[in-house]
Amino acid sequence: DPSEDADDDWCTNFLDQEFEVGRTRDWSHANAVIPMDGGRTWLVSYRHLDELIAFRAVDEPEGPAGSIRWRMGPTPTSDFEMEGDGLWFWHQHAPELEPDGTLMVYDNGNGRTDADAPFSRAVRYELDTASMTVRQVWEHVMPNRLYASFLGDADLLDGTVLITHGGQFAPCGLEGQDGNFFFGQIVEVDEATGDIVWQITTRDDERCTGWAIYRAERIPTIYPPEFVVTTD
Repeated sequence: DPSEDADDDWCTNFLDQEFEVGRTRDWSHANAVIPMDGGRTWLVSYRHLDELIAFRAVDEPEGPAGSIRWRMGPTPTSDFEMEGDGLWFWHQHAPELEPDGTLMVYDNGNGRTDADAPFSRAVRYELDTASMTVRQVWEHVMPNRLYASFLGDADLLDGTVLITHGGQFAPCGLEGQDGNFFFGQIVEVDEATGDIVWQITTRDDERCTGWAIYRAERIPTIYPPEFVVTTD
């Protein structure tokens, strides 16, 4: 309920610039939607609600199209219970349904209450919609427990996971310049060991500037099929 749950932290300047209605409230911030159950379900990620909500895409005896099938997250309204020692996602991005039915999520970690300090990670869950339980089966946290408070992505590849820690902040060390600048970091990790295969950081400390990254995708090549690279 936006009238009950919204607070001043959800008032967003970038929305105020688009809509001439005074102060706006980004109370839900839906940032992704994916099909499930052969198209019978739409799973929507609501970042500011800390929930993934599944909606019926078709009319069913249990409810009409558009009605809520279930909700999942670290919230009182969640229909799922966490099994084992797994942790919930907080202010998440980019849920991805895997071929085995598990769910990969980028967990930004904003406002998390399960740790002394916020941190971000890629996390993978196994869902049981019969018992309404969820179990964490995989995660990757950077060695420095980095925190990307906005943006992010996690894609399961062939034996590796491509993780986008998209929105991080760093203090500016230049004389006469105070404040922070933002940047992003793309990391590919071995799924089995967690070892980092390669990484790139879009940050320039000498100029106190950087580039945030919404998502990253692995593509096989930038060249068309007929293009041939030679060394002559």
